[in-house]
Amino acid sequence: MSGEQVFYQRKAETAAQTRKKMDTQASRPGVKCGSSSLENVFHFKYLDSIFAADGSHDYDVTRRIKLAMTRCGKLRNVFSSPDIPLPTKLSIYKTAVMSVLTYGCEAWALTDALQARLNGANSSQAHWPLRPRRSQPSHPDV
Repeated sequence: MSGEQVFYQRKAETAAQTRKKMDTQASRPGVKCGSSSLENVFHFKYLDSIFAADGSHDYDVTRRIKLAMTRCGKLRNVFSSPDIPLPTKLSIYKTAVMSVLTYGCEAWALTDALQARLNGANSSQAHWPLRPRRSQPSHPDV
């Protein structure tokens, strides 16, 4: 089996496991609030974080990575500007991108896999303010 086939097989297995968990959660007894019954869901958003019934923080981390990537994309003109000094770009990156990526991280139970995903997202986004522009030489000797 090729690497791509293994990737898609794992992805399908993960989706099947998640679907099974969601179906199990939906079949559990509901909660009543007064005379109305509340919907029993697998994951929900509360205070801008995603909580899952199985205690996994994968959904919240995935969402945070996507939001940080969107923010980084919106700031690409700032990061690619030769007129803005690198310390200012790094300060903007820390306050505008990293704050979005790490919002709610105090509640995350970080596994090695989640930590690797966060590190990967940070390194893939941090290249924007750090990479040299055409007007800037990549080495001082050039």
